[in-house]
Amino acid sequence: FKWGFIDKDGNWAIEPNFDSVKKFEEDLRKDVSCFTYYEICDMYKAWNEVSLSVLSTKNSLLCGYTQWCLLQNLVPDSQNHFEEFNTTVLMDCLNVMLKNKQIMDRNQVVNLARSLRNPCDGFLILGLFEGIYGKGFSEFYELRITDFLETDKGIFVNLNSSRTIQVSNELYNLALNANDEDKYYGVSEDVTYKFVPSDTIMKDFPNTINPKENFNQRMASKIRRNKNEKDFEYISSNTLKESGKIDFINRKAAEKQMTAKQYLFEYYGEVEYQFDCNIQSRTAFYNKYEAYLI
Repeated sequence: FKWGFIDKDGNWAIEPNFDSVKKFEEDLRKDVSCFTYYEICDMYKAWNEVSLSVLSTKNSLLCGYTQWCLLQNLVPDSQNHFEEFNTTVLMDCLNVMLKNKQIMDRNQVVNLARSLRNPCDGFLILGLFEGIYGKGFSEFYELRITDFLETDKGIFVNLNSSRTIQVSNELYNLALNANDEDKYYGVSEDVTYKFVPSDTIMKDFPNTINPKENFNQRMASKIRRNKNEKDFEYISSNTLKESGKIDFINRKAAEKQMTAKQYLFEYYGEVEYQFDCNIQSRTAFYNKYEAYLI
């Protein structure tokens, strides 16, 4: 009868959730609408979700489905236990240990970037942390050392998205080193690949097919390679960007002698500009990362 719920009001957003609950329904031999409070808790914890907003959305969809089942007299105890899952309860269902592994502080990221044999890889990782990205890593494409500006107020970089953001000395030094690279070290230290001579920081290999179209894939593979090599299991472009936002908020809040929460709510536009993002809910962002915001 799940298809009856979907067809009735066009509730297609819930369909992936039905796939997620299928295993638990089979184990418990009943529909998800009939799950008890503790069975829902076990299921949510087994999902290993780290985002409160994501888990809250899933709970809301399953709550709506269960409410429909109640109207159809399909729930034996006539209760919608998903309604019992408020923000506090959902927080207890998140995988905090996994979340802690995904959030990295500045020292961790800088040390990781410096430790990599290929400066262009370090530049990519620290660049993501400091706000360079664009759709599909596009802000890294054709980025040149001449796009960096040394001023009395710090170092800035002009990006092809028409943004100009401030970056660290560490990132600028990695950019200088990457700019001078003429080869790339493979997984084995004995193997190197020559770059095509170029004035861009991120250079191509000879015979690269459709370099611009495949740029996204090549940058993603760099992150995967170094994640495996350095044993950072949960590092990704997203975790680097989220970690960078937290670091940015904490640093800017300290500069203005205010709490991170005050800065986020009053100056969230600065965060959105630095990371070219949209913080749809400042409250949700703060609740998600409260443990990391000073």
